[in-house]
Amino acid sequence: MLALLVSALAQPTPDDLAAALPEARAQLETCATEGCEDAVGARAAWLLAVGTYTETGFADGDLAATVGVLDPLLHEKLPPVVRSAVGEPLAWAVPPSSPAGTAPSQGTWRDLPPVEPQGTLEVRVTDMKGRPIPGAFVRPLEDGDRHRVHSETGRWTTDLLYMADGSQRAIERNRPVRLVVGAPGHRPMVAFAVGKRRKTVLSFELPPMDVPADLQAGMDRWAAAERQAATGGSTEAEAERAREDLASQVVAALRAAPEDSELRDVCLTVADHATCGFLPRLPETRVLGDVDGDALAAAVDAVDVSGCADGLWGYVQLKLMVGPDGTVTRAEPLETSTGLRVGWCVADTVAAQAKLPAPSAGIGVVVHPVVVGHRP
Repeated sequence: MLALLVSALAQPTPDDLAAALPEARAQLETCATEGCEDAVGARAAWLLAVGTYTETGFADGDLAATVGVLDPLLHEKLPPVVRSAVGEPLAWAVPPSSPAGTAPSQGTWRDLPPVEPQGTLEVRVTDMKGRPIPGAFVRPLEDGDRHRVHSETGRWTTDLLYMADGSQRAIERNRPVRLVVGAPGHRPMVAFAVGKRRKTVLSFELPPMDVPADLQAGMDRWAAAERQAATGGSTEAEAERAREDLASQVVAALRAAPEDSELRDVCLTVADHATCGFLPRLPETRVLGDVDGDALAAAVDAVDVSGCADGLWGYVQLKLMVGPDGTVTRAEPLETSTGLRVGWCVADTVAAQAKLPAPSAGIGVVVHPVVVGHRP
């Protein structure tokens, strides 16, 4: 049964998994007490990892790491969120010749050479007033780990990314890094950064996020736990438990309403892009005054702002005032995931180049998100 389900590598049905899980658990117990072939242990761990995630939404990093140790190819067939979960391989799966404590925390078991750093990536995360946010994080999609920013400076700096297979990747000039940036109670942002210098510095100002009423209490608990951890009133482990509790609620709600963009934003903050869908919701376009909003938005989108991107992917929420002749009399960035320097560059470029429909009377005002750079 185990070999049949795994070797097919089709997505087992819930009924198939429910029938196979008792046998998989029993097989893992046998592997722990009596030993077993690598292929047998890997199949059992794979099925139990997939079954647990399907039934409960929990990604078991220990089981994923066990599959990686025993069968690297089978590890690649795990669901992405399970494959990237952090954990240690079960003790019986670690080769006896391996020094204690050298098992990678996730991914496949390989003896990979160290990588020499070639550049530095620094990310600063604040609220819209420039204040650090307790619990703010940076998650490079290449390594999948959630890295906390410094509680006082709001900064996170690295020169290496640690990949799911246990290898390292240096931060290099002209090589892109994809990032998700978030914090409790704040809208997440996705950026596509390409370093142009030896040190690349990115700044993100996160706006408040609308949270569904039935999830607000969980978000408040997580935010409170992060504030206490930042001041020494509790531990980061307690804050992580609050986040994981909220994540299980959010994932269940998103499965029931997969098109809910508000839920997707919350999910991207507490879980990961593989579970939640890749991109956060863009702000809505708002038009004031007697002007053709669709035509005006299309005219703004037609302006080439690629010269402002500087290797980033993200958006700039622009506020534009349109005069009676269709010229932009004022442009300013209200919100940006790419930093204010890029935001003002986009505003100035649109103001100089956009050919907009004129309002029938008076001055029109439009608030519209402009996508900058190329999506990852």
